[in-house]
Amino acid sequence: MSWLLVLAAAAFGLLLLGWVAYPAVMGWIGARPRAPLADPAEWPAVSVVIATREPPEVLEARVANLRAMAYPADRLEIVVALDHAVADRAAAMRAALGPSVVVVTGGPPGGKGTALVAGVAAAAHELVLFADSTQRFLPDTLQQLVRAIGAPRVAAVSGALDQQAGDGFIDLFWRLELAIRTGQSALHSIVTTSGAIVLARKALWTPPPAGIISEDLFHTTDLVMRGHRVTFAPGALALDHRKFSRDQQYQRRVRTLTGLLQVIALRPAILLPWRNPTWLHFVLHKLVRIATPLLALLAAGAAGLWAALAAPRVALAGAGLGAAALALLALARPAMAARLLDRAGWALRLATAPLVALGNGLRGRWDVWHQHRPVGGRAA
Repeated sequence: MSWLLVLAAAAFGLLLLGWVAYPAVMGWIGARPRAPLADPAEWPAVSVVIATREPPEVLEARVANLRAMAYPADRLEIVVALDHAVADRAAAMRAALGPSVVVVTGGPPGGKGTALVAGVAAAAHELVLFADSTQRFLPDTLQQLVRAIGAPRVAAVSGALDQQAGDGFIDLFWRLELAIRTGQSALHSIVTTSGAIVLARKALWTPPPAGIISEDLFHTTDLVMRGHRVTFAPGALALDHRKFSRDQQYQRRVRTLTGLLQVIALRPAILLPWRNPTWLHFVLHKLVRIATPLLALLAAGAAGLWAALAAPRVALAGAGLGAAALALLALARPAMAARLLDRAGWALRLATAPLVALGNGLRGRWDVWHQHRPVGGRAA
């Protein structure tokens, strides 16, 4: 029966390593003081590429935000790349944004990837800032990114997505992400960028495959496996304070994890430590997460079976005491019990997202893109 304890300890240890120890170490490494990055002798010209399906009024506000950044106006080009599905908006978009904004349309079959290809092709400058329609940049966001991309061997740099969902689990997840990416960047490269704020070198950018779900993960792994660095500038912020329902958060999680499996299927060499310079980070940051429900079931099942075989009466008594404590709480503090039950149910639902994604991956079902409408806002 000792093998059951070993199995339970191994599964629990992987969970502890991926969700607690690894983020803590990365946060500690990222928090160490470093010399500030200097301004370049001359601020380089940058093309901002926005791949979008949004209507002209949304892009008008976005372009105004970009123009308000503290960056030389004569060194900033803005390219709006419309999805093929909304190509009929091109004339209205040009009329709304004026001649200073380049408007192009992606080719068939459509999707963000084809829009990005059209946008990058139209970009006039070597540095390309990828942005989304609905976030907002702070005045010094682009300056922060330009400083960071000037470091040796850096092919791209991602900023931080400031996203306050108002949900305890989701907000904790984003705090962990920031800590992890800061540490990864200090050591070598981040595992993935945030597609809403990435500054990249056009000459090194590779068009994504058709139907790609997570083009940010695809491009990051492509650059890193070709010997470049992709770093993180936590001070470069993209503000996104939209609110999403739990259903929308869940669908986004499924889509992100399915995108991870798609990238592995497209580029299996990412799983080889001698091909992927960030292999250990990829395992602890990504693979442990998608395996979390299976590891949790394995740890709980092995520990429970060991307890049932080694001391059945003790195990039964412990289960009975736990059930009695929950019943007493429900009777004495029904509101608290309801809140705990709600949070436990939401946590369990989030835990099923990797299982759904694994099912999608095993079936090769990559068509999982959904337009999510945040509460009181537009599509994500």
